[in-house]
Amino acid sequence: MTQYIIRRILQAIPLLILITIFVFFLIKAAGDPQLESTFNPNATERDIALERARFGLDDPLPIQFMIWLIGDDWYTREINVGDNDDDGEDEIIERSGTREGILRGDLGIALSQDGKLVSTVIGEKLPNTLLLGSASLTLTIIVSFTLGIFAALNQYTIADNMITGFAFFTFSVPVFLIALILVQIFAVQFFRWGLPHLPVQGMYDARGDGSFDEVLRHLILPTLSLSLISIASYSRYIRSTMLEVINTDYVRTARSKGLAERRVLYLHALKNASLPIVTLIGLNIPFILSGAVITETVFQWPGMGTTFIRALNELDQATISAIVLMIAVAVVVFQLLTDIVYAMLDPRIRYS
Repeated sequence: MTQYIIRRILQAIPLLILITIFVFFLIKAAGDPQLESTFNPNATERDIALERARFGLDDPLPIQFMIWLIGDDWYTREINVGDNDDDGEDEIIERSGTREGILRGDLGIALSQDGKLVSTVIGEKLPNTLLLGSASLTLTIIVSFTLGIFAALNQYTIADNMITGFAFFTFSVPVFLIALILVQIFAVQFFRWGLPHLPVQGMYDARGDGSFDEVLRHLILPTLSLSLISIASYSRYIRSTMLEVINTDYVRTARSKGLAERRVLYLHALKNASLPIVTLIGLNIPFILSGAVITETVFQWPGMGTTFIRALNELDQATISAIVLMIAVAVVVFQLLTDIVYAMLDPRIRYS
């Protein structure tokens, strides 16, 4: 197992390098994030030159990539800020290295966040996304396992058909439409009917105290929006795998030995039926880090999803690259953890 883990980590290194190169140059090809400043009538030629030099936007692309990756303490250059004192000569300023690069923990400056450090922005937004993602994942696992097992044990009954219809409906509806339906019902209509209604934006009330109850109320609708589609797909997987497992010889043998039905179901059947779901969960967890972009945008949840959209709109290369790289690392790590958990649940699997 140790050799397998080391081999997987070594295989991931070139993959991460390729991802960083692809993302960096793709964002650079999208446009100039400082283009708007050139149309500002109050911005002088010197101001524009200094601003572009501050973010390294006037360096050649290979130099920009190396600075972003390993820092710029090896790179010194002169900046021409133009003729600002009418003496007929351009002013030259020398710029020395100030960045350490992502390999040394410096993620850069977030253009879309008023010049904050990217690490600071991620530190502020990531806990909010993890709160929403963990609540959604917990609800998804509990409800989908319950519905899937119940549907499998009551195959072709009215209850099974209702669960199947619910799954097909929610899985076929876009997540933004689910979010709007929930808002219309639990916020708008409940308010009109004089019933306790749920908030639809942010984490706190405008004049709230930031209490746990307040955050919990704001968390309900985005959590439901995120969970419903996953519940639909997970419950169908659980139902099909449970039906396959409960008809196997070893389950029938366990029943013939007089074991309690609950013991047969949870100890023998569910353990093997849950193996495909382990893979799905392991693949979905890393994307919690990026936030549910659509859901966070609809509900204005201050997490990584809304941060990512804002960075895309403003071509904030440092923020976009940091988030994408973080997701890529998380995918590699959780795929590895999924393989390890899979081997623990199924003794037939061996990694060598």
